[in-house]
Amino acid sequence: MNKTKMISIVVPVYNEEKNIRNICNSLVKLFSKNRFNYEIIFVDDKSIDKTVDMLEELHFKNNNIKFIEMSRRFGYQESIFAGLKYSSGDAVITMDADFEHPPELIDKMIIKWEQGFDVVNMVRDSYNQKSILFNIFSKLFYKTINYLSDIKLVENSADFRLLNRKVVDIIISMPEKNIFLRGLVSWIGFNQCNITYTQNKRAYGKTKFNFLKSISLATDGLTSFTASPLYLSIYIGFFISIIGFIYSSWIIFNYFTKINYYIQGWSTIVCLQLIIGGLVLIFFGIIGLYLAKIFEEVKNRPLYMINKMRGFRDQ
Repeated sequence: MNKTKMISIVVPVYNEEKNIRNICNSLVKLFSKNRFNYEIIFVDDKSIDKTVDMLEELHFKNNNIKFIEMSRRFGYQESIFAGLKYSSGDAVITMDADFEHPPELIDKMIIKWEQGFDVVNMVRDSYNQKSILFNIFSKLFYKTINYLSDIKLVENSADFRLLNRKVVDIIISMPEKNIFLRGLVSWIGFNQCNITYTQNKRAYGKTKFNFLKSISLATDGLTSFTASPLYLSIYIGFFISIIGFIYSSWIIFNYFTKINYYIQGWSTIVCLQLIIGGLVLIFFGIIGLYLAKIFEEVKNRPLYMINKMRGFRDQ
């Protein structure tokens, strides 16, 4: 590769005023030592601290540092998507600003890209810094989506990856409103490889990606890449119906033969109502999730809206 190749770094941020300057300095230092041109694109998801002010200052000092400020909070995945759309590099690296994604591994990612890989996925070797509940949920999610869907996600993968330009162009051309980038990257295929790394501790502040947001992301992933929950509700419904038919037949048989005497009461009825009622609500909820996704798609609203941009030609 020649010196004219460009690498874009897309960094979604929200209230990262204590990390912005350090991550920016680390990236600039890294690219000052290699042969590639670079651009660092920060995508601010409407921070309420001084993150945007610091980005203005950094951009004023270095034109290679660019940023996008959303009009309101749209979300982590949407921020990455916006960065991909406005990137111009021959390869694009997405990473977080809190140093959990080590900047020093970028050279390894670029080497793999030079070897011909279109996607370089970074895979955490463990979740040592996460709670036991988070670890259990994560393993359950990956096993579930890999079993139910056609895509195969690498366990402990993150949104720390390198994408070739052709892959980026395909992703940003997709009109989906509920984005699950890990699933999309796996679904599109191409020549991919994995690099295992040890996740650093967050430098400053607290993570914005809590357990509830993890559940929301997992739900988007499941409903975006498989209809298996809908089929599962049908199978369970048939199973319960069969049990109900067998139980009803047994009661009728006892009534006429008097073989078994049993005490009549409300307990059985109440238990059955609770079980069946709960299952019905769960299945209605599953159907509702898919209907909600369809509703979001047909409205055709933009995935995000931008309040401010710095460093881009079409701003």
